Amino acid sequence: KPLESLKNSVVKTIERLEREQSDLTVRASQNGLWLIPESEGLIGRWMAKGGVIGALIDTNGFQFQATILQEDGDRIFQRPPTAAEVRLSGEADRRLRVDGIRVIPGEQRQLPSAALGWRAGGPVPTSARDNEGRQAAEPFFEVNGNVSDPAGALLLHGKAGWIRFDLPNEPLLPRWIRSLRQLLQTRYQV
Repeated sequence: KPLESLKNSVVKTIERLEREQSDLTVRASQNGLWLIPESEGLIGRWMAKGGVIGALIDTNGFQFQATILQEDGDRIFQRPPTAAEVRLSGEADRRLRVDGIRVIPGEQRQLPSAALGWRAGGPVPTSARDNEGRQAAEPFFEVNGNVSDPAGALLLHGKAGWIRFDLPNEPLLPRWIRSLRQLLQTRYQV
């Protein structure tokens, strides 16, 4: 009986050690592309359980976020676009189709990514008081859409690009009148 008890204890210890050894293997909850920014610095280092050691990018679906200046936002709100195309920086020869476009109606001041701001070389002027480069100097509207056909493009989080919306044609005179009104409203608060 004592030998049977010792055997059971040793079997339980072996099972616990195998479980702990199995827990040392890093597993993701989903499929995707795993990026480790500084993998050389992780070799031989102790990591806390549940700590962040990289980023897992879901390769099944990508979302593109764009900013639209307030003076350009009225055309988007009049007739929301149903489709658009994106060209990414460094891959301008590829046109990526964007579907499921959602326009967020409230004005924003916090950029979705620092890559959009001036500090990172983006087109949106940022506030001089913001050290992170995510606070816009002027309010903007945010537009989100799903990149439906990557077509072999290298899609990564934080990669910048340009979006082109399919909007209906509009005569020049109403556009000029609207621009003049916006100028007067901005400069003279009329």
